[in-house]
Amino acid sequence: MVLLSIGICGAVFLIGLARGYGWLQMLKTSVSLAVAAVPEGLPTVATTTLALGIRNMRRHRVLVRHLDAVEALGAMQVICLDKTGTLTLNRMAVLAVNSGGRRITLANDMFYDDGVRINPYQSEELLRLMHVAVLCNETQVNGVEGSYELKGSATESALVHLALVAGVPVGGLRRQYPRVQVEYRAEKQNYMRTMHATEGGIKLVAVKGSPSEVLEMCSWWIKEYL
Repeated sequence: MVLLSIGICGAVFLIGLARGYGWLQMLKTSVSLAVAAVPEGLPTVATTTLALGIRNMRRHRVLVRHLDAVEALGAMQVICLDKTGTLTLNRMAVLAVNSGGRRITLANDMFYDDGVRINPYQSEELLRLMHVAVLCNETQVNGVEGSYELKGSATESALVHLALVAGVPVGGLRRQYPRVQVEYRAEKQNYMRTMHATEGGIKLVAVKGSPSEVLEMCSWWIKEYL
């Protein structure tokens, strides 16, 4: 369209000279015509270009809902993705848990230790780990058993779902240890910390976050607890 506009303006300039008009007058007319053609054609050019971009992205199995998204995407140089899975179903799931020196895997909401199905309540270390994950968590649990609705971030909802399928009474546990203070994850603090009240008046602190930073605050760990 730019070349077409230049060609038309050049043709008008030459026709004007051939009909006896002055070159300065025709130059002004041609420039005015070129300036007037740009605003009129620009929206059409932009829309057509974005539509062609969407067509090219569809060939790569990428769906675009808004035209302006293609324009913004064209200006990107680096794309960083976090938490694989949240960009598709907005749902995450726990696949493995390291507890008590063992690696416990999950499949279809069942717990397995080295391929053998286990009862989570037979592992005190695993049970306490899930208690911490539930207490240091802001996901809300609605509904009844069998049809729970989790409202919160994908990561925290996955931890609560882990506890629910294990049979942990999330609501009762939170009522037993009411939260009195919370310290959220920050730029230089890659962990979340909550403080809870107990019947004996002792404060219970629950922490979850970056393994390296959490382990720095620990002086002991539970293994084969009886």
